Amino acid sequence: MLLEQIYEGAPTVFSGRFRTTINELTDQRPALRPEILAEAVGRLVGLGTFSAATKLVVEEDKGAILAGPVCLATGLPLAVARWYPYDLPPEAGSPASVVEVSSEYYTGTLYLNGVTAGDRVIIIDDTVSTGGTLVALIEAVRRCGAEVLEALVVTEKPANGGVAAVRARSGVEVKPVLRVAIDAASGLVHVLPPDDDAAAGPAAQAAGGPAAQATAGRRLVSATALSGPGPAVPARGHGLAAVGGTELCRLRRVIAPGGAGVYAKCEFRNPTGSHKDRIFHYMIDALERRGEIAPGWTLVECSTGNGGAALAQVGLARGYRVVVLMPAGMTIERITQIRAFGAEIIETDPDGFLLLAEDKAREYVRRHPRSYFLDQSTNPLNWQAWQSAGEEIAAEFRRLGRPVDTFVCSIGTGGTFSGIAAALRAEFPDMVTVAVEVDVSAPLRAKRDGVGFRHRPHNLMGLGPGKIPPNAREELIDEVRTVSGEQAWAMMKRLIAEEKLFTGPTAGANVHVAAQVATERPPGESVVTVLFDSAWKYVSVWDGDYSRRHVTGPEPQRGH
Repeated sequence: MLLEQIYEGAPTVFSGRFRTTINELTDQRPALRPEILAEAVGRLVGLGTFSAATKLVVEEDKGAILAGPVCLATGLPLAVARWYPYDLPPEAGSPASVVEVSSEYYTGTLYLNGVTAGDRVIIIDDTVSTGGTLVALIEAVRRCGAEVLEALVVTEKPANGGVAAVRARSGVEVKPVLRVAIDAASGLVHVLPPDDDAAAGPAAQAAGGPAAQATAGRRLVSATALSGPGPAVPARGHGLAAVGGTELCRLRRVIAPGGAGVYAKCEFRNPTGSHKDRIFHYMIDALERRGEIAPGWTLVECSTGNGGAALAQVGLARGYRVVVLMPAGMTIERITQIRAFGAEIIETDPDGFLLLAEDKAREYVRRHPRSYFLDQSTNPLNWQAWQSAGEEIAAEFRRLGRPVDTFVCSIGTGGTFSGIAAALRAEFPDMVTVAVEVDVSAPLRAKRDGVGFRHRPHNLMGLGPGKIPPNAREELIDEVRTVSGEQAWAMMKRLIAEEKLFTGPTAGANVHVAAQVATERPPGESVVTVLFDSAWKYVSVWDGDYSRRHVTGPEPQRGH
């Protein structure tokens, strides 16, 4: 991970009695790369239990760099506490809260605006050391009549006792992404292992350790969750976070009353922030068992981003070089995440979209020995990987004592739809399936209607590849419905604002159609869908407009 890289061996300087780290994130030495910020924000978002929060608070120093993107990713308003005094005319009013602060770095006054009585606040900061700043922020929030739910930080220095001090003085828990120690002799930073509770001290052990906190933070998503996560796929000793076992949440605020209930499988909670983690862990395991690949080979895939990041992460951990063929114009968040895991990106002409990328991937493998094109669009290991998710859903409904009546899922490679549908139909043979396509790239719909198919550009990356993918098992598809980019992005924003589920526009596509289906089904029936990826991957195109990046699509095709 990049954060560990920039902290490990970083220098420190004295700030009062304690040392403070000097690195790219905290001090912009060197200038902060977007991939570092993207990783830090993504991991903070994964830690937080934002479902109950109404507002974020940060102080204007180093943590402010992080809080802006977290605000965009979570859809929560942001209030900033400032160190400089306000000398405002009487008619302008006073800051909402003024408190004194005494921390490792600063002694003085803190001024907070933007927090009102009844707010439920999550505090964002870069570091907890002695805890003085966090205690002052908590006091400032409480003086406004608001509640602090938790504090999220990138780093904790356990030796300075800040987490225990904040808990003792305020009762608020602090969740760190990583923990560091400083070598007394050299003054250099050392990143502590996630399970090194002894190094963290008894306070962290009493809290279950940061590793447990991080896992709990990643898995807990919504007050509407039916239950805790199911069993996750083990990491097999490669140092990877567990994949799968994601929550099944009931959607209550974006679904009209009086119809069927809608339940969403939260795949965006997987380690790289998308559903694609399931595919590539499974594929590599299977291909290694067959003897078709081995560490040291180059794994090749074409992707609009999510699959590339998932493959890059598992490839890095398991000793593979990874090359991702990607249509030019994808979001900077997706590009930087892939590169953060050491993968090479080869951009292809966006006018050819994924069809051209697939051709280029095959050409690359022909020219490079010991390389393997995984080809998630045609490889049956893709849909087979998704049977585990279907089994998790089926187990949850067995526990509830009710069937899955309808399964709704959009088509990209087709693997997610086919694998889950196959597993659910084995358990619930009367279940109806609804495949979702982008309205301007709907070859299945065209085939069933007996009309010609023409692909047109759209803004739902990962869907609408311009063909019927072989992994879309047509015998499992009962209905085909379409969704527009506008509808999908609008539902994404509603999921973030109303359900506090920080997921992307393709999940919005699924939920838009699932909500339609629910109005057509009687109360007591159940509709299941999938939330694919995380909202932070779309911050740079938050308005849904890819036109500035010249994303188009393949040449028109007919005859599907």
